[in-house]
Amino acid sequence: MSEQNQAESDVAAGKSDIGASIDWLRSLVTLSTAVFRLGIAEASLAREDLGRLILVYLLIVPVFLLTWIALGVLAAWIVFELSSSATLGIASFAAIQVGTCLLLVNRIKTYRHSFTLPETRAQIMAIIEEVRDETGKSTPAD
Repeated sequence: MSEQNQAESDVAAGKSDIGASIDWLRSLVTLSTAVFRLGIAEASLAREDLGRLILVYLLIVPVFLLTWIALGVLAAWIVFELSSSATLGIASFAAIQVGTCLLLVNRIKTYRHSFTLPETRAQIMAIIEEVRDETGKSTPAD
């Protein structure tokens, strides 16, 4: 009789575990649905702001350019005032622009390199090498 009672308690425990798993899955589905709905609502709001954001970006670029030129002219004017040489003033303005261009070209090279995904490619190559090593070890030698 004790074996039958043990078997019945095991079955009851199994049903309890299955019920808990089903409840957990239902909670997970409910949570996933809620997060998905929130994401859809937030994406809808973001889509409405996209046009405004593009407009602001289009307006801010010329403002930045004019500000940059004004600061370069101001620096060149200060050099001109201190040295009384128009050549030095113009050269300082040109040096500021060329230096900035060189810096930006350097940044472009750095960012372009990151688009090649060097770490990911290295990881993939390591995985491929590991697979090759494993397949080489598992095949019998002739």
